Amino acid sequence: MKSKHILAILLGALVTSVAVEAQIGSTRYDVNGTVYNIPHSYEFERNFQIPWLEGLKAGEKEATNSVWLTIPASELARDITGYSRLVRGYVPEVEMDMVIHVYGGQDALKFPQFRADQIQKVSEAIKKINVQEPDKSTGWQRIYWLGGGEGAPSDGGSLFYLIPKQGLDQLPSDWNPPSCQRSEDVKGLEYFDCKYVVYRNGLVVDFHLDQENLDFANEIPNYVLARLRKWER
Repeated sequence: MKSKHILAILLGALVTSVAVEAQIGSTRYDVNGTVYNIPHSYEFERNFQIPWLEGLKAGEKEATNSVWLTIPASELARDITGYSRLVRGYVPEVEMDMVIHVYGGQDALKFPQFRADQIQKVSEAIKKINVQEPDKSTGWQRIYWLGGGEGAPSDGGSLFYLIPKQGLDQLPSDWNPPSCQRSEDVKGLEYFDCKYVVYRNGLVVDFHLDQENLDFANEIPNYVLARLRKWER
């Protein structure tokens, strides 16, 4: 009985130490030759198990030039004036933490071609489908490439690009055209979020924003890279 009691204490201590380590430890990442010690609490892969992402990482020889982060909505709202930590579409409204993929290396060097390919897709959507409407939340233009009504795209939801009202040539040179998904929230009102891929300082920052926070799209990459600099070794 005494040995079992000691074993239980040791197991409890081990579980406690693992839990503490998950919060206060860090992992070393090498991105474009710069080493970052990322706290475990900000590592997306450590806090969420995504089978396809684990499979992708398993195929790599080493974890270089890429890091997946998760930044709490409360911290974004604390640091970025006007950022909404709550998003609607749920009952009740929820805090939506941000998942960000930052990468460099050869994949980042391919950004200009990737951007050119995406702009070509938008141009083709304009020519072939030509379903457009102004976006009231941004003042930009929606270019639909999959129309529908409710739910996810497979259920008929709408997918669209956002481009400047003046045309594609006015899109920031370090942005891909934002790609968005529209559906209806629990009250039957329109709701959408957008994926942004932005090239800054030799790195690509890939993230999503809900419609409440689209005004901060250009600010987010600088914010993320500033957070990374604080974790430089």
